[in-house]
Amino acid sequence: RKPSLGRFGAVIVLIILYGLAATPMFYPASFIFKIPSAAYVTLLCSNLFVAVTTSYSVFTLERFPDDDTLTMYAKVLDIAFLVFPPYCLGKGFVDLTYKYVMTVIYESMGIKATGKVVENAWSWAVWEGTSVCCLLLCV
Repeated sequence: RKPSLGRFGAVIVLIILYGLAATPMFYPASFIFKIPSAAYVTLLCSNLFVAVTTSYSVFTLERFPDDDTLTMYAKVLDIAFLVFPPYCLGKGFVDLTYKYVMTVIYESMGIKATGKVVENAWSWAVWEGTSVCCLLLCV
């Protein structure tokens, strides 16, 4: 199965939303530094650190659906981390990729993809948390 143009468009929209959300957060922080390159490197590293630590922590906790405590922590952290644009971007990429892979796996087995696995990259189930928070952070 070839990736569809709709999924590529979803990735582009996710990147645009991230840019719109990250700019208002990082532009004021750049005035703390006297040297623009130091601001760029510091903000880039902090952005990358936040993206990796928040995304991996929630992703790891979500891998244990049988443990109610870890599932609760994953849900709480997922909501709390939505204030960070790097987390929204990472979570959006993970959600789009996971749902695409699961759709391909189900189709290869001849099963109609329903429930948590969504065929349409533009459905609300894919965009429910990440894009809405990115848009709200822009305002």
